Amino acid sequence: MKRKVDTSLPDVNETLPIEMEDSFKALEHSLKKNFPGGIPRKDLAWGTGYLLHPRSAANLDCLGEGIPGRFKIGRNTIYPVCNVIAFLKSKAEAVAQKKIVCNDDCKKVREAGGICQ
Repeated sequence: MKRKVDTSLPDVNETLPIEMEDSFKALEHSLKKNFPGGIPRKDLAWGTGYLLHPRSAANLDCLGEGIPGRFKIGRNTIYPVCNVIAFLKSKAEAVAQKKIVCNDDCKKVREAGGICQ
């Protein structure tokens, strides 16, 4: 019997929270909804929005630096959802916004529909 997974993808621009903590709460809610018993390693990429790849998780597990609390059911490695979120939070860092200073040439390029750097 196959499990039903919500495959509808929301429009990122409309529903993605701007703050990092809100983003993690939304990700945790989505993971708990789609994977109530834990997230299989093979579904990590899809489940986390491609933030974490299954091969990366396997390599980190081999080094002893992976997501804690994993367990196996047959050949499948399962991670608790709360530990996946905690792991991603530990790897996340805020990026400072770069201040862009435009001169007259840059403004002309933008007005013409180009990209100023």
